Amino acid sequence: MIDRDEGGYSKSSSAAKRHLEESLASGRITQSEAGVIAQFFAAVPSPEWPSSGLQRRMQASGGREPGANGS
Repeated sequence: MIDRDEGGYSKSSSAAKRHLEESLASGRITQSEAGVIAQFFAAVPSPEWPSSGLQRRMQASGGREPGANGS
């Protein structure tokens, strides 16, 4: 699994993988839930995050209220 704060594989990734496998084997989670968890931790955030997409558009709007331009 990926340590999102360090941007690489964490020292505990093998322990986390083992815990995920044990949870799956014991029936605490389903195969599909295990897949979602694995995908979440495998995803690498954008280097521009959080200043990407929606946040940039919100900042560019300047927080203006609708109708505040005097019309």
